[in-house]
Amino acid sequence: MEITIPEIVIVEEMRKETAKQKVLNYMREHKKSDIIELHKNIRCDIRLLVEIIDELRREGKIEGGLNASLPRT
Repeated sequence: MEITIPEIVIVEEMRKETAKQKVLNYMREHKKSDIIELHKNIRCDIRLLVEIIDELRREGKIEGGLNASLPRT
């Protein structure tokens, strides 16, 4: 039986605007991501990250939900 050790993500305190810009920059560079990958790279509070993803989706800046991608052009 293999034992899996959970990963720990060090969360940085940041303003919503800063985190939102980091998400947009990450998505522009990688085109697709899921919430786990975003959380590891953006390192903001997970609740804030979910809120930002929902907001960006409503604004039409990303598609999908917790598995997001940039809109097709």
